[in-house]
Amino acid sequence: MSPASRPHPLLQFSAGGLVVDERGSVLLIRARDLRNQPVWTLPKGALNPGESAADAALREVREET
Repeated sequence: MSPASRPHPLLQFSAGGLVVDERGSVLLIRARDLRNQPVWTLPKGALNPGESAADAALREVREET
């Protein structure tokens, strides 16, 4: 497959956040990996065009929690 015909870019930036409650517990999200296997991960996601990493991290934490 030529680079021009690839469906996704080679590099994609993402941002996320570490959410810790007053007891020191860390929030994890249950998701699925590329093989459709369940995994635990931090809330995160891709940056929107023109969005800063900090704004994307806040947005993703709000969307996923």
